[in-house]
Amino acid sequence: MEHLCLAGRDHQTRDVIIVYKFRELIKHNKVEIVARQLADFETYNVAFNTVVPNSIIACGKENIKLYKMKSGHLPG
Repeated sequence: MEHLCLAGRDHQTRDVIIVYKFRELIKHNKVEIVARQLADFETYNVAFNTVVPNSIIACGKENIKLYKMKSGHLPG
């Protein structure tokens, strides 16, 4: 695994999805953010898409959104 994806809330209580470099985190205890995106909806589950490389699937209460990692953020 190269990346770690987390969904939660930032300090302003906005829903956010953040992707970290997992290997750097484990080897060097260094946190490096690959991509960050504010979500338009409350996110319950986040998973990497195994069909499309560098893609993430986020599920909310009444929606499913696909994101693709690009230039430091996750355009939907």
